[in-house]
Amino acid sequence: MPTRNINLTDHFDQFLANQLDSGRFKNASEVVRAGLSLLERAETEDAIKLEALRKVSALGLAAYEKGEFTRIEGDGALDRFFEELP
Repeated sequence: MPTRNINLTDHFDQFLANQLDSGRFKNASEVVRAGLSLLERAETEDAIKLEALRKVSALGLAAYEKGEFTRIEGDGALDRFFEELP
């Protein structure tokens, strides 16, 4: 395994120490790997969400360009629109 040197803020140094003290991790490398795994998962989930948003926004734009939309003007009209949703 490659070795890396990292610099931690006081906050993260204390957090790492607390994780080790809890007994959940055997060493700092395990804590860092767990953190990197969470970051990787979050980035993957964000990419999936972004792709889904791009798809639905493309669908919405296509519908708008075809005139398939409802114009809502004013707070009262907006409230009524949401009240009428199934």
